[in-house]
Amino acid sequence: MKKNLFILMAFVCLFSSCSKDDDEITGIVPTEEFGNKYAGDLYGYGLLDEVGVRVWSEFEMDKIKVSRHVCSPFDKGVEPTIGHEVFYLCDDTSNVSVKWISNSNIVRVDKNEIWIESLKKWQVSSVVCFEPTILKDLYLEAYVEFPDTTVRRCCIYPEIEVYDYDFFNFGTHRSEIKIKKDLSFTMSVAAEAINGSTTLLEFKDDKLVKIYSINIPSSGDIIFLGERCNIPEKLQITNPATDFMIANPQEWTFGELKFKAFNIDLTAYDLGIQACISVELK
Repeated sequence: MKKNLFILMAFVCLFSSCSKDDDEITGIVPTEEFGNKYAGDLYGYGLLDEVGVRVWSEFEMDKIKVSRHVCSPFDKGVEPTIGHEVFYLCDDTSNVSVKWISNSNIVRVDKNEIWIESLKKWQVSSVVCFEPTILKDLYLEAYVEFPDTTVRRCCIYPEIEVYDYDFFNFGTHRSEIKIKKDLSFTMSVAAEAINGSTTLLEFKDDKLVKIYSINIPSSGDIIFLGERCNIPEKLQITNPATDFMIANPQEWTFGELKFKAFNIDLTAYDLGIQACISVELK
């Protein structure tokens, strides 16, 4: 199976920082020597050091779970990628550059600039997009090069687990999946999921064959999920305030998966009729 990859996780605030020896590169200012001069002034974007570069905080999870065949907010084509960000403040964007290094395949680097009037500075975001071809100890570092100093940020993805969709692989035996509740011999509620507040799993001969994302918290969430699955036409909701049903059901394929957005009748399981996106192998 082709391993197109996607990550459904937060940006870089999960990761730790480290510094480089002075004899390897001159001008490095180690993260631990910086204060938080601009803390609280950046609308929830996190802490910055004295030079104005975002500090990557400690990464607490041992494993990161990603999905194949699903787009992320960083994708611009059919090949999904992981995005990792560093941002900084500066007076002149032309005098600062960012160099990214990784032991994985870097696809591209995107740059966004916003003028922060209250600080009289530019906030510049550099996002590297890469494929996690390295699934253990994937290394990533960024060098933010100012005219008079260079600031380094680095992190390690300790382990990346790749799944077909959500946290699941098609064909997995029922006994190997954490189940919250069995609805029937062929349908169960998953104990954990990242797409929707409830995920139903359909089995055939005790092997996973289909996944249903239902009870999405808001109409915006299910619309976003559809877009991530490369839906051909943006989902429309009949009445988001009271009804929350899909007004334009549709089916499509993306990668090796077949998707369907529709209103599923689950009254047999006392769950009523739900807006739903289902996925299965083609």
